[in-house]
Amino acid sequence: TTHNCRRRPEEKRSKSPDRKPRPSTIEVPDIMVYIRADGTIGTTSYRKAKATLVSKLITPKCGAAILAVALILNKMVDFGPLVPASTRKPNEHWGFISTDDAFVRSMTEKIAKSKFWQSKTKDGRVAVAKAQTYSQLERADFGGPDGHVPEGGEFFNLETIRVTRCSTTTSALTVYFCGTGVATNRDLVLGSGRKSPTVGTDTFRKYLSCRFDEGVKKGSHHRSVYRLGVGCKDSMAGMSHVWVVVAQPDGNFYWLQSFISHYSLATWMKKKDSLTESGVAGRLTFDELMGKLDGLERLMSINAWTDEANRDYQDLFNVDKNLESVSWRSKKWTEDSRLVLFSWDEACEYPAGGEHDAAGDGEDGSEC
Repeated sequence: TTHNCRRRPEEKRSKSPDRKPRPSTIEVPDIMVYIRADGTIGTTSYRKAKATLVSKLITPKCGAAILAVALILNKMVDFGPLVPASTRKPNEHWGFISTDDAFVRSMTEKIAKSKFWQSKTKDGRVAVAKAQTYSQLERADFGGPDGHVPEGGEFFNLETIRVTRCSTTTSALTVYFCGTGVATNRDLVLGSGRKSPTVGTDTFRKYLSCRFDEGVKKGSHHRSVYRLGVGCKDSMAGMSHVWVVVAQPDGNFYWLQSFISHYSLATWMKKKDSLTESGVAGRLTFDELMGKLDGLERLMSINAWTDEANRDYQDLFNVDKNLESVSWRSKKWTEDSRLVLFSWDEACEYPAGGEHDAAGDGEDGSEC
């Protein structure tokens, strides 16, 4: 025999005017029963237990992370058609960039809105496809074909929320000083129409020296933005790097960078250095900048990984390779790990008025 637990229609209770209405809320006793580790049963206040659980979940560290994310999302402002740097004086850029935790993400958001990933030429589509295939084969995240895309931020790691990928930081700085048009003018999607960089530290030295000498004679220096990069044959060796140098009207230079999984741009800009005239690692005189290039040239001529090579790398890029999880001391160094290719270009002379003003667009009277 089976039993039907549903009441038949004719058995439904009729509403009686004498019946008391059910209360709209049910009072829950403030008691919770739980089993202790030793198997015995205990009781406690439900409200007290709930408050304790919430306090353990929302720790000060968690709260700080939530606040940081909220502040960063709130500060991601769209500057419209203006190049962001054009709204500030030269002496205001350092303070603005170094204190804005949302800087890199907000600037690269402008690139995403420009739909830079859409291939415009056949050879551009082929180049992008090759880059994507290589990334998949290596199972590596390079930030898209051109490195514009920030890494995924880890909730409890403010550095990754600020962004540590060096190529993305370079893109953000170029957007800030030059605009999205300039920041994407070397992208693979442009195919044969993309801007090509100049190769060699000697050409960069010569150009910088010429520009600096002109500035000394005129009493004011060109405000130029340079995109720099150095690489080796083994692209997965963890040695390659890209960064930005910004020439200021007072003849000094900003050396701006981040390094994937190590530090963000904001952290780098706070780094002290007693050996520099400014006392800050990222603000250099002309002679100090030339000294950096000396160290880079030493690195590009090594035949083994030595303590001197490690010191030069750390001085340049703020990373001690000997302390990384896979130590260079225990890893067999090969020539494919040596930095062999240095490239650079003058992205723009800031502040550019519009999104597409690049270096060389106007006559500045320079003979360099």
